[in-house]
Amino acid sequence: MNGFVLFSKQHITTLLLIILFIFVLFYFREFINKKKRVDITIRAILIISMLTVEFLLYGWLINTNKWDWGDSLPLQLCGICMYLCCYSLITKDYKVYEIIYFWGLAGALQAVLTPDITYGFPHFKYIQFFVTHGGIILSIAYMTFVFKFSPTFRSLVRSYICLILIAIPNYLLDYVIKGNYLFLRDKPTGANLLDFFGPWPYYLIVLGILLIPYFLVLYLPHQISNLIRNKSNHTSKDTSID
Repeated sequence: MNGFVLFSKQHITTLLLIILFIFVLFYFREFINKKKRVDITIRAILIISMLTVEFLLYGWLINTNKWDWGDSLPLQLCGICMYLCCYSLITKDYKVYEIIYFWGLAGALQAVLTPDITYGFPHFKYIQFFVTHGGIILSIAYMTFVFKFSPTFRSLVRSYICLILIAIPNYLLDYVIKGNYLFLRDKPTGANLLDFFGPWPYYLIVLGILLIPYFLVLYLPHQISNLIRNKSNHTSKDTSID
């Protein structure tokens, strides 16, 4: 089984597939929104796919004696987001969406670009990794395009504060069980952006600071869209008055 190679043909192909699915969701957003069966089917596929590979992962870790309480629980940011995505896809809970929009995209985008994996395709771990992280991105895209959810600046602030709040108990848990959830005790293995931020604990401080402009970049498309929409509404009103 070949190991994972960053930006290899299989990696780039996987990224292109994720981009293609995002485009399809955007292009057919109105059709999906009007067809309840299609809507329910796509949401079910996203939920079942992510949960299936997640539980298969638990079985694989146990079967191969790789289960580690300090590393195998779904307490990394993307692990938490995956379950929250499933919940929000079922309930259409906007309050959850506005948190995971920033958490999910910040974590999953970085994850698929610089994956923390050692196995290449078609190993199960490769498939599980990209189904989970790609599923998070597609779930957020689905809620944005089909549910027509849109984060606000308050959403950004709430998401950032909630991330800091969950980091505190996670760090305490990491210390007790010698884990590294949310990478609070050490940087992930393999090539990743944290390599540029210095050793522990400096990379945590730098990461905490850089998350603010990162979240702002993720919010920017919605802000631009709102400005265009408001300008269009004002133009329409002026035209109707004339």
